[in-house]
Amino acid sequence: SLGTSMATPHVSGVAALVRAARPDFTNIDVHNALRASADDIHTPGFDLQSGFGRVNAQAAVQQDRTILILLESERMREFAGNGNQVVEPDETAQSTLTVKSVWLPASQVTLDLSTANPAIQLQTSHFELGDMAGGEERTVAMVFAVGRDFPGGNPVELTVTVTAAIGYRLNQVVGVGNVAPFITNPLPLQTGWPIPLTYQV
Repeated sequence: SLGTSMATPHVSGVAALVRAARPDFTNIDVHNALRASADDIHTPGFDLQSGFGRVNAQAAVQQDRTILILLESERMREFAGNGNQVVEPDETAQSTLTVKSVWLPASQVTLDLSTANPAIQLQTSHFELGDMAGGEERTVAMVFAVGRDFPGGNPVELTVTVTAAIGYRLNQVVGVGNVAPFITNPLPLQTGWPIPLTYQV
């Protein structure tokens, strides 16, 4: 009942319905109609577990060309810390977020970042992206401090809210990777085995 083998014939059938209802649609239009009309069933926005959501045949055949914005994030990296290129608690991290306008042009685009985790402090949370043509993309740098009490080994998730004219709004949870465990004595000077390492988990 799960997986692409089961999903492919269902989505293909709905794509055929969309093409029949809208013969003026290109292949890209059909693709975007499926994405824009899907029922979001997991974390807000696109996610690895459910993609854009569950295909909705009725909504898809009724979907007109509209604003559709997609987000792509890079894995976070150390921005300020001990220089080992690994994000650990009590350091500052950076991730890049690409905002893509993939269908109709979007005007007055804004982007806001938030998080429910008090151990993550965003340095910049609001971005004015202006007008974006169809097919245009913009990149923003997300810089945030990871608190010393952030539990190592856990993921950092940020909520991204994108708005545009005519009431367009996108909410999506974006994961940017896991924070490494915090090592209180990373390089003990003693020799021999075993070497004791204390992890704060």
